[in-house]
Order: sequence, then C-alpha cells, then structure tokens
Amino acid sequence: MRLRRVQVRFGEHVIIDNVLEEGKADWYAHSIGRRFAGLPVTNEPVPPDEVALELARQ
Repeated sequence: MRLRRVQVRFGEHVIIDNVLEEGKADWYAHSIGRRFAGLPVTNEPVPPDEVALELARQ
C-alpha cells in the first residue's frame, strides 16, 4: 500500500495533515485545495520508515 501525506500550510504552520492511500490523496489534495484557495497544498509520499507508524494510527 502506497501512502501519501497531504498538508495545507498557513505561513509556517501546518493546519491540515492527512495520510491517505495514493488514489484518495490525489482527490483529497484537489478538493482541499479548492476549499483553501490561496494556501499551499502539498501531496508527498510517506517515507518507507514511517509507513508502519501511519498504518498503526489508522
């Protein structure tokens, strides 16, 4: 399973931080980008060493 981290930033602060499966992350990043127009939205892969931690949280 490939995980991606979607974040929305307000200045130096992360106001949204979500880890999702790859397909859902693309949809979520697009949707949240429309909701928070003007704020940067990132969609980055979760490093392999963090995948087990993220799966345990879900």
